[in-house]
Amino acid sequence: MMRLSVKEYDVDDVLAEVGQFGRYQTRLYIYFNVQHAILALVGLSIVFVGAEPSWKCARAEDVVVRDMSLGAAEQIETVLSDSEKCSLYEKRRCSVEVDMPSATIVAEWDLYCSEFYKVALSQSLNFVGMLFGAWFLGPLADKIGRRKVYLYSTVLFFAAAFFSSVSITYTQFAIARFFIGFGGAGCILCLYVILLEIIGPDYRAMAGVAMSAFFSVGLILLSGIAYVVPGWRLMTLIFTVLGILHLSM
Repeated sequence: MMRLSVKEYDVDDVLAEVGQFGRYQTRLYIYFNVQHAILALVGLSIVFVGAEPSWKCARAEDVVVRDMSLGAAEQIETVLSDSEKCSLYEKRRCSVEVDMPSATIVAEWDLYCSEFYKVALSQSLNFVGMLFGAWFLGPLADKIGRRKVYLYSTVLFFAAAFFSSVSITYTQFAIARFFIGFGGAGCILCLYVILLEIIGPDYRAMAGVAMSAFFSVGLILLSGIAYVVPGWRLMTLIFTVLGILHLSM
């Protein structure tokens, strides 16, 4: 009786036969990494969304002006340091005057001086969300499938981004930032593993490192978009629409 020899194959052996980085892998690689760049736009937009605009005291009667030949605003700016402005502002002896009152969350919700820590707090909540997202969504992806978790995480990410763009209070914005981080962790984890699983071993390391380049492209685009878009709400909404359009492809 003849005994048949059976050779065992793993996924890498199959990829070596059918193609390690062909057209199919290339299409998916570009698709997912465009999403990677969009995630960078939303995740790190706090740099511009939470920027402190240049502001001055609109009223400071108790300040001694050195040069009476200057205009009122120039006199105040000449005399007051940043700490002095904050001291007057927090004692209600000085109100804030900015050119664009809704340009950033700082200007819109008066997060000046002792309240400015809330900008960093919102980004900290974003990273806390990423921590919990990685802890929960990573194992969940192993159980129910990475594709499902990727889709759910992406929907949550952009839903939270949209909610942040229409937030009425700082608290709503901070909660939205937490869920942006939570969903973003699931997106990035699943995106990374899905791509590297379908790419052959000869190209896997290069493809994994090159993914960081797409994230950097997102940061470059973030700077350009923030330069031309006047307000933080519109900018966040643009990023959200870009993500939804990409997901629908």
